[in-house]
Amino acid sequence: MQVEFFQRISESLSVERLSSYGRLDAATPETILARYLWNLAICESLYSPVQLCEVSLRNQIFHHERVIHWKDLKAKHTLMLEVIRWSSNELHELAYNLDRFTEIHSAGIEPWKDQIQHH
Repeated sequence: MQVEFFQRISESLSVERLSSYGRLDAATPETILARYLWNLAICESLYSPVQLCEVSLRNQIFHHERVIHWKDLKAKHTLMLEVIRWSSNELHELAYNLDRFTEIHSAGIEPWKDQIQHH
C-alpha cells in the first residue's frame, strides 16, 4: 500500500480514529487500515442481530406483552445486563446500580394490589 494513499485515507477518516487500531503494537499502515476495515465489517455483521433484539424487546415491553409470565425472565434480565457489559463496563455498572428488577420481581404482585386497594 502506498504511503500517500494511507495518508489521504487517514485525513478523510481521521488520524485519531485510525491510530486506535495501531496502539497495541507497531502495526504497519496496511495492518492498521485492515484492522479498521475488519472492525467495520464485524460491526456491520452485528447490526442486524442487535436491531432485531432491540425491536423485539421494545415491542414486547412497550406494547404491553405480559412478560411477568416468562419462565426465563430472570435469565433474560441477566442476559440484558451482560449485553450492556459487552458495550461498556462503566455502562454496565451504572445499569446494575439503577436496576430494580430483582427487587420488583421478587416482591411479586402484592405491592401493586396494595396500591390499588387505597383508591
